[in-house]
Amino acid sequence: MEILEIIVDKKLFSSKDIEELGIVENQCLKLVNFKNSTDLTVDDEVLENFDCVVTANELGSAIKKISDGKIVEHLNRENYKKLTYPLFLKSETFLQFLKENNSEWNLIKFLENHTFMINQI
Repeated sequence: MEILEIIVDKKLFSSKDIEELGIVENQCLKLVNFKNSTDLTVDDEVLENFDCVVTANELGSAIKKISDGKIVEHLNRENYKKLTYPLFLKSETFLQFLKENNSEWNLIKFLENHTFMINQI
């Protein structure tokens, strides 16, 4: 399956944007946050079982639990991953999400409402 790379450098996608990107049904999309982010690919079969495949990176900075504006606990960053781009998904899933969310793209909201597999790099 051909993979169409889309740079999600904005939050709102108009119907003109979608048309210019050339998104068609039954297409695999690779959403990235900047050009040439990685050369990762995804197996077509994975997208049959999950809505998307998201990338996870190691955390580079400390993680703290905060309550009432104060640090209450230092967490072990080895127990956490940062979910990020690239994100692989079917074109229908992307277009449906935009339709349901007034053409606004939001990675966190998308992941909260879809099944995903993590691709560790």
